[in-house]
Amino acid sequence: MTIKPKDAASKGRDTFLSILKDMQEGKPLYLAYDLTENDMDALYLFAHNLYSEKKYQEALPLFQRLTFYNAADERGWMGSGLCFQELELYDLAITPYTMASLIELESPIAMLHIVECYLALK
Repeated sequence: MTIKPKDAASKGRDTFLSILKDMQEGKPLYLAYDLTENDMDALYLFAHNLYSEKKYQEALPLFQRLTFYNAADERGWMGSGLCFQELELYDLAITPYTMASLIELESPIAMLHIVECYLALK
């Protein structure tokens, strides 16, 4: 069976519109990839273990992937910030820490890391 380009384009458009609708309703993007919350937890644990082993370069893209799949989960933002900070890329650490602080308004931890980064940049 041959798929016609017009049919493929129509299906792609429908998929895109469905994902867009889900995101507008506040659903995380990982659902569009048929991933579960358990999958996100496993990804976080893997990234966290790499970070704990001081493998910051390896952990960073996994934490960033978490932010892609679910921007409302502060774990990915904090993990990204921590990796950048450990790699002494202080200017790059500030944005993920800022995002984490906006998600977890009552926690001062991200803000304290932002201060550390600014002081390290002086």
